[in-house]
Amino acid sequence: MKPLAWWLASAALVLAGVVLLLTTRPDPPGDGWFAYAPLDPQTDWVMGWDDTVSADGTFLSTWQLVGLGLAALGLVLLAARAGYARGRRAGAAQR
Repeated sequence: MKPLAWWLASAALVLAGVVLLLTTRPDPPGDGWFAYAPLDPQTDWVMGWDDTVSADGTFLSTWQLVGLGLAALGLVLLAARAGYARGRRAGAAQR
């Protein structure tokens, strides 16, 4: 594969991953089911953190995770190609 094709393919992967991440909607938070009785808020014992669930909590959807994976793969390929090009240049200078 030609060097320009590596750069373009890697950049396209990064771009596709970012677009996929930004254009897909996160999964709505699900209603959890717990098999214990909630603690009485009037007790003297306090858990130390707020155990209420936020209604606006966001989770990543499957397609957003795929977008993150594509972007990460593209960045790894860009870094590998840059390292290869730098190594070839350094080797040619020593000859």
